Amino acid sequence: MKHAFSDRLRFCRRQRGLTQEQLAEAMGVSVAAVSKWELGQSTPELETLLELADFFDLSVDALLGFRLRDGGCQEAGQRIDQARREKRYDEGIREAEMALQKYPNRFAVVYPAAKLFHMAGMERREEPLLRRALELLSHACRLLDQNSEPEVSETSLRIDMADVLLCLGEEERAIAMLRSNNPCGVNDEAIGCILAGMKGRREEAAPLLSTALLRHVAGLFQVVTKLCGIYEERGNPGEAEALLRWLTAVFQGVEAPGQVSYLRKEIAVLLAAQAQFAWKDGREADARALLTKARREAAVFDAAPSYRADAVRWYEGPGTAMAYDDLGATALDAVRRAFTERGQDKNAEAFLSACWERI
Repeated sequence: MKHAFSDRLRFCRRQRGLTQEQLAEAMGVSVAAVSKWELGQSTPELETLLELADFFDLSVDALLGFRLRDGGCQEAGQRIDQARREKRYDEGIREAEMALQKYPNRFAVVYPAAKLFHMAGMERREEPLLRRALELLSHACRLLDQNSEPEVSETSLRIDMADVLLCLGEEERAIAMLRSNNPCGVNDEAIGCILAGMKGRREEAAPLLSTALLRHVAGLFQVVTKLCGIYEERGNPGEAEALLRWLTAVFQGVEAPGQVSYLRKEIAVLLAAQAQFAWKDGREADARALLTKARREAAVFDAAPSYRADAVRWYEGPGTAMAYDDLGATALDAVRRAFTERGQDKNAEAFLSACWERI
């Protein structure tokens, strides 16, 4: 087995914002002793190790930084996870409890066991299973240094804990958990959804949910245009064009009545992209018509350009929020770039450019 106690101790001390002198005072030892521990020149006595682990809210093996070359816990974790995926909950719970007795402080067992109890408790609506999941998720946070899954972090574990609290009917605790673990507003949507389901709290949810809606709409443009490129590469322009038509209709429905928002600029680009796919499908008349619509929408936006988020329907977030893009300085620029800078074949570019000049 391999350990790096000195590195772990130094990391934990600095994470708490403590000096060596402060840690020495807390442990009742000399500063020289702490310095030697962190330099790897000595190791504390067992009793002091236990006190250090308790002080940093860690298991002893986590504090020591052990990495066991024993595949047993990994295999146990995989069996637990497989039982969860296949909804063999009774079998999985038995497997999990046995594995937890053998490996109580191994993330590879604790985390999949927590997920199993969470899913089983949620589907069966059994409080003891959910309480067990909450306990294990909290313990998994303390063992996070053992984690090797990039998609799992303390934030993701806290989000899981909030979901368990919500299943237990403890909405306020769930909201508090999400708000205290909300980098870049990743949990705003979840908080809004909880508030929307609570009597007397729905108005608090409106700004969060409307902002989330706007964020999803903005993300759709990137997702759809990139996905269309994949369909084009596969030789399926009809599917790409259908996807673009769908998104165009969505954007048209989201724009506030009587308002010209930045979505109008994106609608113009989407129409130009549809024109390209119509040409590829041999429908030149449709391509011209779509390009004409793109020109009209672009001209409307450029006559009174607005990037304010509150020009979008249903948005109730901060009035100062603005949208940004790299499509072009104007909507007309963006449309032209749509069919001249995509690396498409020269025949398509020549046809669309000629149409554009006539329009």
